[in-house]
Amino acid sequence: MRRGGAGIEAGTLWPMTFWCCGWSLGAVVASALWCAGSAGAASRVPIPVLQGEGERSPFTGQRVVTEGVVTLLTDTGFFLQDPVGDANPRTSDGLFVHTGAAPQVGVGQRANVAGVVAEYGGGPAGRDTLPAAATLTELTHATVLSARAAGSPVPPVSLRLPLPDGVTLERYEGMRVTLQGPLAVASSRSLASLGQLVLHAGPRPRAPTDVTAPGPAARALAEAQARHRIVLDDALNRRDPHPAPFGGPGPAVRVGAAFATIDGVLDQGAVSPRRDAFGYRVQPVGRPWLVPASPRPEAPPDVGGAVRVAGFNVLNYFTTLNTGPASCAPHGACRGARDAQALARQRARLVEALRALDADVVGLMEIENNGEVALRDLVDALNARAGAGRYAVGPPPEGGTGSDATRVALIHQPARVTPVGRAAADTDAVHERAPLAQAFQVAGGGRLVVAVGHLKSKRCDGAVGANADRGDGQGCFNERRVRQAEALQRFALGLRERAGTADVLLLGDFNAHAREDPVRHLTEAGRWHDLLARWAPVAYTHVFDGVASRLDAAFASPSLAPKVAGAAVWHINADESPPPVAAEPAAGGGALAFRSSDHDPVLIGIHLRSKSHPPLSRAGASPWKVPVRADTPWHAARPPP
Repeated sequence: MRRGGAGIEAGTLWPMTFWCCGWSLGAVVASALWCAGSAGAASRVPIPVLQGEGERSPFTGQRVVTEGVVTLLTDTGFFLQDPVGDANPRTSDGLFVHTGAAPQVGVGQRANVAGVVAEYGGGPAGRDTLPAAATLTELTHATVLSARAAGSPVPPVSLRLPLPDGVTLERYEGMRVTLQGPLAVASSRSLASLGQLVLHAGPRPRAPTDVTAPGPAARALAEAQARHRIVLDDALNRRDPHPAPFGGPGPAVRVGAAFATIDGVLDQGAVSPRRDAFGYRVQPVGRPWLVPASPRPEAPPDVGGAVRVAGFNVLNYFTTLNTGPASCAPHGACRGARDAQALARQRARLVEALRALDADVVGLMEIENNGEVALRDLVDALNARAGAGRYAVGPPPEGGTGSDATRVALIHQPARVTPVGRAAADTDAVHERAPLAQAFQVAGGGRLVVAVGHLKSKRCDGAVGANADRGDGQGCFNERRVRQAEALQRFALGLRERAGTADVLLLGDFNAHAREDPVRHLTEAGRWHDLLARWAPVAYTHVFDGVASRLDAAFASPSLAPKVAGAAVWHINADESPPPVAAEPAAGGGALAFRSSDHDPVLIGIHLRSKSHPPLSRAGASPWKVPVRADTPWHAARPPP
């Protein structure tokens, strides 16, 4: 139960210890001692009246005394509830009492408490939570005047999301509730850092612009999804809990696991590491029962074909360590591993993922832009694991690698494909990360151009004018991504004559969902064929703020599309939860492909001559089975896309 976020406590805070309205003899004596130096007495106010009918208490900043039954303890206070209530459907019967330390009361006790009414929070609602989230009404600088056995416990109120029209969760703030399920885990990104899971009532949500056109329909779907979501918290006010809560003895909680019901107390607070994310949460009473997700996919999907091409965002693979303010000259701040051990873990997991993919050509995104140093470091490690000379890196591309701290890259298996000429980079100024293209001659016949790109992210830093968020679901810099997509396809098509083939494959991290403008721009009038839409229409490659989305994609030119044997996504990262730092094993502790990045890799199978062209021998290839461990780590933070 984090006090983080943009939280501030509104109202005057009084440096008091004792109050004037106790009921027990000890409390009367203590109150008398305080009253001797006090300007006045506190008002006695029932919890429902104190809460009021709005989002903020009408008693904010005032000293009050109230009474209720203790329903849940946290490490910084406790929840108190009026066991009878006032029968007003617009007021809550519960309240959080902030003590700042472990409370000196027990669950089930009836307590008289004095304190100052405050509103904690005030930041904008987190995208993980309901948009009505505002502030948490609480008592601060609190003193327990008396506590005694209450008799019967407070029964929970049964709730099912979404709530009926006109009813909001504010009505139940601070109260015992039972959330009826099933409640699916939509995101576990904050499990290791904050002890939180994003839950969704109903089918797993997809990014609205993955399934509908940007605009009013996408906004309506996003609003409907928000009414189905809530955050499950661990009732602890500390970061990096260990062991991480809610999991079992196997691998940590994966997206898709579900709770049948959750019994707890509803509150509001931090729902993300972002300081401005504040929303509704449920603090569990007891340990909720988790039904695990489907088993991890231990091998890549079978996409067929004589040639396999993969695209993989490798999450800031930097050999320059991120030691703080030091920069990765000349391209800006370092973004990768913070120490050599974290880099070793990251490298080992990426190697296992790439080895298992066994693609003949791999387009990589988010490699450090430090010449060939980071790229060759990764390939050397891959060859040490997969066999000497298994993969190769071509000469630096004509045109350079762009101005960003990261770059895109291509690696290939020289026994399977041979580069034709030198790779080329698109030097159009619209790109931060210059796209890269290379023609390959395939052993056994056929030629293919592979172009890899990484378009501008949806983050809004510096977005103005046409690139500002238009509120249509596409985020910021959509206009720039459209221009980048146009430049990428123009660049790739321009290489056809030089390469001697019209078969061109575009792949990469497009930072655009399946129905957004950059994708529509590429696919309109049949210019490019969206391979995941054809072969894996429900696939996703990333999870952000509790919503699965397809940020990564592959597009075939019209001549190549009939030769594609299959396309798929290997879900080794998007569904995974990063374990706490304290759980990270040593670098030699049995690396595996899972949690190697935050994006899932895309895999394409191609028959270059025709669909009936028999696959060439893939000596030494599997798909490999990937070992599963429960303590695999998350190696480095990255900004959201």
